[in-house]
Amino acid sequence: MKLRKKIVIFICTIALLGLGSTYLFLHLLLLNRFERLDETALQAISVFRVTFFAITILMCLASLVFINRFLLGPMSSLIRNIRNIGNSKDLSIRIKSSSRDEFSEVEFEFNRMIDSLEQAQEELRQQAMLDPLTQLPNRSLFFAKLNEAIASAKGTSRQIVLVFIDLDHFKTVNDTLGHDFGDDILRDIASRLSQVIGGNDVISRLGGDEFTILLSDITDSGSIEAQLKKIQEVLTEPHLIQGHLLYNTASIGVSIYPQNGEDADYLVKQADLAMLHVKETGRNNIFQYSEVLEESIRRKKILSQQLLSAAANQEFEIHYQPILSSGSLQVSKLEALLRWTSPTYGPVSPGEFIPLAESSGAIIHIGSWVLRQVCSDLCSFRESGLQLSAAVNISAMQLMQPGLQELLLGLLDEYELASTSIELEITESVLASGDIISGSVRQLREHGFRISLDDFGTGFSSLSYLRRFPVDVVKIDRSFVAEMTPDSQGDILVKAIIDLSHNLGLRVVSEGVELKEQFDLLRQLGSDELQGYFISRPVQASAVYSFLTKENPGFDKK
Repeated sequence: MKLRKKIVIFICTIALLGLGSTYLFLHLLLLNRFERLDETALQAISVFRVTFFAITILMCLASLVFINRFLLGPMSSLIRNIRNIGNSKDLSIRIKSSSRDEFSEVEFEFNRMIDSLEQAQEELRQQAMLDPLTQLPNRSLFFAKLNEAIASAKGTSRQIVLVFIDLDHFKTVNDTLGHDFGDDILRDIASRLSQVIGGNDVISRLGGDEFTILLSDITDSGSIEAQLKKIQEVLTEPHLIQGHLLYNTASIGVSIYPQNGEDADYLVKQADLAMLHVKETGRNNIFQYSEVLEESIRRKKILSQQLLSAAANQEFEIHYQPILSSGSLQVSKLEALLRWTSPTYGPVSPGEFIPLAESSGAIIHIGSWVLRQVCSDLCSFRESGLQLSAAVNISAMQLMQPGLQELLLGLLDEYELASTSIELEITESVLASGDIISGSVRQLREHGFRISLDDFGTGFSSLSYLRRFPVDVVKIDRSFVAEMTPDSQGDILVKAIIDLSHNLGLRVVSEGVELKEQFDLLRQLGSDELQGYFISRPVQASAVYSFLTKENPGFDKK
């Protein structure tokens, strides 16, 4: 029965009892006032008074019981249930109702409100697990799926392949065409990848232009290769975006469970390392993680960190390789070569640590240290009676620093050296870096520093560089010299380079001379200077004087 009806019936009952009692009380009161009543009537009136008082008390008690039973009790229960749900923060709990009154309707509406909140919470949770741009699983959901796959595969022979994808040069798209184009490409890639993976596989966008794929339907290595090939193919297909046909490639790293690890974070890290290796070795390729790769990357990280303090810790040393004048057979200058001994790995070749120093920015500080040390050594050579000049390699990053010219001029002044004492060696790739570097080279040459073009012939536009940029010396790359033998035609190209350089008024240095036949042939072809192991290996600064003053060097024998 509805609470409203119960209250109406209760009030009507109380009212009828009250009216009846009041009527009888007034009737007897009037009789007592206007008529003479006998003693029995008076006793009846007294009894009625007591009865009326008792009935009134009972009605009050009944009212309290009614209010507590049908109003306060259900209300307290409702409040208690709502409070319990709020404290538990569990939206799966519902209020159970056994009545059909207005309080049950409130409970029903409250339960319906909780249903709506639970549904909204689930929708928000789902949205929080999806990437808003591509609607792919985000990082959190992907790791949850990966952990589930690993747990399911444990104790079985199943393999799980983790693919880490990073788009090549994607930043260029955003910078040149705008983020709208970039977003369209990301959505297109998400759609393509979703079409080539299996029903139990998971694709995720970790963020930016990085995607991960969990391949769980893999049976053997052939299946892995076939699936990876499909993925690479769809990534290299052009994108038609807003009327523009855009091409893109991707660097892909792979790790496999359980052979590469059994932890989700570790598998992703390994695939990421494999992807970074692809980035460093030319992009647009696929590489699988290996322990050798991880050791190589760890070595690079350690070396890069140590290079930052190598100069301060006095770990560097300058070695000098003599450069011989082919006419006088006298050492005309030295090439300064940087050597480094790592505290962890021992001697490290320049071919390994110089690129690391350039990528980390440590080359700026290291280059300044080299220039100062060379000037100091030239000053020491002069005090020993040796008037020598030195060729020093300069990187693009050094040439881009606004203080390089001031540093060089300050060192010349400090050690009382002429600007011709220093020959700055640059590569063709440095000249191709931009107008800022070319302008810096011109300014240095205007101050009297000689400019040498190193590794000539290995670039793509060597002849145009000779015509456009002010250089003084051309160094023929050792790869050309190595092909020179009396029975080969390797000397034809070398002869052409020498003649072209002489016609442009440039001196020629041939490096990599290791055989007497090469030494003699280069002198005949007109190379101005010679450098290589046949003449001398690089030596420490302390050994330069003894080398230059020794009698009858081996290269002087004809």
